Amino acid sequence: MKKGQITPVVIFLVIIIVGIGGFLIYNNDKVQTSPITGNVVGVGETNQENCREVQVPYTEEEIYYETVPYTDQECEYKELSFKSSDDTPQRRVDCAESHDECKESHKNFWGNVVCDRMETVCDTYAESVSFDITNLDSEKGNWIYEWKVSCKSNQPLCTGETETIVTYSVELDPTETKTQYYSISYDAKGQKILYPYIKNKPTKQVCRDVIKNREVEKTRTVTKYKPETKCD
Repeated sequence: MKKGQITPVVIFLVIIIVGIGGFLIYNNDKVQTSPITGNVVGVGETNQENCREVQVPYTEEEIYYETVPYTDQECEYKELSFKSSDDTPQRRVDCAESHDECKESHKNFWGNVVCDRMETVCDTYAESVSFDITNLDSEKGNWIYEWKVSCKSNQPLCTGETETIVTYSVELDPTETKTQYYSISYDAKGQKILYPYIKNKPTKQVCRDVIKNREVEKTRTVTKYKPETKCD
């Protein structure tokens, strides 16, 4: 073969070789990128998951407060019911000591003084005072009293402040009545007055039921939801 005839043959062979090589490369790329039907998986295939977010329920203990009614007692102290005549007591004044005094006289023939009108003059008075007190309540009680004495009006010979003579207790059962009595004596030239004074009144506790409200802590089970990612 001549040198000038070799060149076309070589060119032809090169073209055939290039074509076959390109065909093989093309088919190889298809095998790697496309799955083949059946159980055969192409070389370089990746598994892709289908994932999504879902709400998953769960239970939890929850603290809450509830208004609950309850019965309570309210108590107060009240005075026992009673009646007394201590503001208008019975009063009696008598002359305890006296003397006779001549108010009118004349002289007789011999010059002696003869009394024409004699009058009894009180030197000391005795005053007694009394009153009643009644327990009108259903409970027993003690009433504290004082007997006091003070000067009457327009008595310049009576001096001193109001004086407490005695303090004592009057115990009374329900519906019971007692009479209280006291007496004093005083000079006629310094007259006084006696009177009772209630110092303390008994009391009792009175209670009643009332409905009140209070907040009570309680627990309960509640269902809540939380997000989770789920893949197929």
